[in-house]
Amino acid sequence: MKKEVIPVRDGQTKVLIFTFSTRGATSDYPVKLANGLAGLVEVHVVCPDSTDIQELFHDEVRTHPYQTELKSGIRSFTTGIQGLSEQFRLVREISPDVIHFPFLTPLRSVTLLPLLATLKTPMVGTIHDPISHSGMQVGPRNMDLGGRVNAVASHLLDQIIVHGQACRKQASGLWYPTDRISIVPHGLFDHFTEYDYESAQTEDDTVLFFGNIRPNKGYDRIPEILDRVEEFVPEITALIAGSPSNARTVDTNRIERTIKKLEDDDRIELHNRFIPNEEVGTFFSRATVTVLPYYDASFSGVAMIAYAFGVPIVATDVGDVGRLVRADKSGIVTENGSRAVADGITELLTDETRRRECRENIIMNRSRYQWENIAREVIDVYRTAVQE
Repeated sequence: MKKEVIPVRDGQTKVLIFTFSTRGATSDYPVKLANGLAGLVEVHVVCPDSTDIQELFHDEVRTHPYQTELKSGIRSFTTGIQGLSEQFRLVREISPDVIHFPFLTPLRSVTLLPLLATLKTPMVGTIHDPISHSGMQVGPRNMDLGGRVNAVASHLLDQIIVHGQACRKQASGLWYPTDRISIVPHGLFDHFTEYDYESAQTEDDTVLFFGNIRPNKGYDRIPEILDRVEEFVPEITALIAGSPSNARTVDTNRIERTIKKLEDDDRIELHNRFIPNEEVGTFFSRATVTVLPYYDASFSGVAMIAYAFGVPIVATDVGDVGRLVRADKSGIVTENGSRAVADGITELLTDETRRRECRENIIMNRSRYQWENIAREVIDVYRTAVQE
């Protein structure tokens, strides 16, 4: 059934979305957004020339690949300038009514954003993390130079999207133009359920820690958490699936120490690698509970995968993660300490009725995060941007 086309302004509906990644959450979010918008507006995506990402878009989405060949030294700099020029050329060729950056990095903020601002085309940016995660901040005394660069560059945007009140508060504490900030929920990462993955029965007393291994995620305290849980759940097993973050700003020494601790714990089944899309469902189908033991966070795409598979969540009360779980009654929200996280895990593992209620609540609330609903809210933001 054909969707009703929603005009952004005066019957014009052409939206250009930028994506610079080919895998992981930084590509999943732009893909899901573009597919959700498809049919409601005319969607164009400027993306890397990789079939890995181009194959994920719906037929209605028009992709415009640019070259991303990696070189070193001066050739790397030259290639970067050529890529920037190509991206600018594509924007002028497409001539969109609005440009959307689903992920904004400091590098794009100081290069592409000012360049595109010369075109006077309304621009929207989604800011997932107004403040950089702990262990990933750079600058004198960990001043979070990247976060501040994005905050300054955000004044070139006509509208800014964040995923919740906590993110809005973080942005307000920096130099973001708060009068341009709109809250739009993060959409469901349900595409992982569509792959032909190796489905497994839910395993008793099995907790899942999923996604990139970063300092802020609290993986270094997993053995300590398991020590406490094991007192009440002797057969506890922890699945850890994800690769170490490759961000240039990450504290690699801290990550290496964490991985060593995880490798030495026989209660842990560690999959220290990037998890392809077709394997994600295997891990979530095995899990009794998904655990987000974060020291700090803005939001969590992992929570939106857990929702897709109906897996209850134990999460620390940080950013908008705790707000989501508490509002939807999709799990247990704990204080930010190892003992508190362990007690939350124990409570959920030993209470089958509570887990069933959490799963039912997830299913009941999932429609709120369907991408067509998210897309309609995003289109409202586009309308505001073009009217500025």
